[in-house]
Amino acid sequence: MNMKRTILATAIIATSFGSVAGIQDRVNDPIGIDHGTVQKINAFNTVMSKAGHDAHIMPTADGYVLVANVNGDSKIDQIDLSNPDNVDSILTGLKKQANVNMMTRRDERKGGHDVIIDPNLPEFGVDPIIDPINPVQPIAGNPDAIKAHAQTVVTEWKDGLSNSEKKAQIENAAFKNGYQVTVHEASQDGVAKMTFTSYATGEEVTVSAEEFNEYMTAKQEERQAERELETEPKLPNDNAGKARDALVDGLEGLAGSGKALTEAGKAAAQNAATQQNQIDELYALGNQNASDIDTLFGEVDRLDTRIDQTQALNAATVNARPMVTNGMTAFGAGVGYAGSEAALAIGVAHSFVDTGWSASGTLAASSDDVVVGAGAQYAF
Repeated sequence: MNMKRTILATAIIATSFGSVAGIQDRVNDPIGIDHGTVQKINAFNTVMSKAGHDAHIMPTADGYVLVANVNGDSKIDQIDLSNPDNVDSILTGLKKQANVNMMTRRDERKGGHDVIIDPNLPEFGVDPIIDPINPVQPIAGNPDAIKAHAQTVVTEWKDGLSNSEKKAQIENAAFKNGYQVTVHEASQDGVAKMTFTSYATGEEVTVSAEEFNEYMTAKQEERQAERELETEPKLPNDNAGKARDALVDGLEGLAGSGKALTEAGKAAAQNAATQQNQIDELYALGNQNASDIDTLFGEVDRLDTRIDQTQALNAATVNARPMVTNGMTAFGAGVGYAGSEAALAIGVAHSFVDTGWSASGTLAASSDDVVVGAGAQYAF
């Protein structure tokens, strides 16, 4: 109850600054600018988060709802702020709880333990909000009995939830973590599915009810194993705080708990997208590398062949040019080899009579190239 009172007391501060959407939607800001419902919801949720309380505002089909979670149960104390008739009574209840919390702390500093009721304002400090789950009865010195009782309470509460209430549990937890959840009824194939949509990115992830249940079961087993490794706490005398801790342990095993749903949504939305992006990047990089390697080897082979052909053509051409004397015509042939390439060349030359001039020409060919050359010479 102390946590609940602290949460509701913090809500008074938030509402006084226009954080609660259901109240402030009817009041503009002092400078005449309405920042909108979403901004006000975010402001309230930020105040509660910084104060260390698990409370938030979320939209429903019927309006905006303030959900104050106590001991991990997101179903506790749902307050409809969209109905103007409820505003005054809600604020009165919040002020009462804040006053009780303040007087309790004052009394504790004086060494007492009972809540002090202000005689001038007797209505404050009374009429507490009733928990929907019965508190764990103190069982001094018997932690096993406390855990068993907590498990029984949780099981009875869970079994008593209707389908619509279970759906609301999932929607509440999803909204707190930035997701909208849509539950699809079983189609012709008999498979019921849920779609988680991120408010920030619009990304959607759809899982079947069976996949969701398998994930939640695995999480329960994981937490159970972790708890078994921990040292069993000792409960001195009538310690209600330890009893509440045991109740929290039992509530953590619920398939619809907010913490498990958060992990499921993040695992489904973030891991799937991240892994798929990594796979796509690696696949594209592998294809690009393979293509680059093939291109590189092909270019090396082409250059090697080209060099061999050039050397073979040069050798064949040099050896195909005939040597002639005054007034004669001559033909010649030559071959050349370089690496794995070969070339053939044919040459002709003529020396003009008593002029000192001569002319020559060559024709060389390899498997891919043909080279033609001609020249004139003058001797003196």
